[in-house]
Amino acid sequence: MIAVDPVEFKRSSALKLGATHAVADIDEAAEVARSLTEGQGADSVIVTVGVTTGRHLGQGLDATRKGGTCVAVGIGPATVEAGDIDLHHLILSQKRLQGALFGASAPLADIPAQLELYKRGQLHLDELVTTRYTLDQVAEGFDDMKAGKNIRGVVVFDQ
Repeated sequence: MIAVDPVEFKRSSALKLGATHAVADIDEAAEVARSLTEGQGADSVIVTVGVTTGRHLGQGLDATRKGGTCVAVGIGPATVEAGDIDLHHLILSQKRLQGALFGASAPLADIPAQLELYKRGQLHLDELVTTRYTLDQVAEGFDDMKAGKNIRGVVVFDQ
């Protein structure tokens, strides 16, 4: 698994959480994927940019091998167009571009299964929460989020 993030803290965290490689940008990730697959590229690419553009999708598809799948989970404004996708390349290389909303999950089945994995120590959620904020600290939490200081920040309420 190749994790991509411009923030060093998040790359090092990704390695601790199971990524085999962590790089700063998609172009470097594509190079790593090709070096690991005799030039083929990644089987699957998941584009998780918060505000995804056609440029991001094009880069994701470029990193994907022939017959592979590129999944977009981030979404931009309704006015964003996917103009940077090379349709000729997409069709000739038989790649698949797919969108996913909330991980394409089935919450009634998936949440109990995930809770069971968590209880057994097989799903590491605690490590994802890097900072807890009180309700009075919400503005600080947003500032930290914008600065890339957290993997996940959560708001805790008095009990």
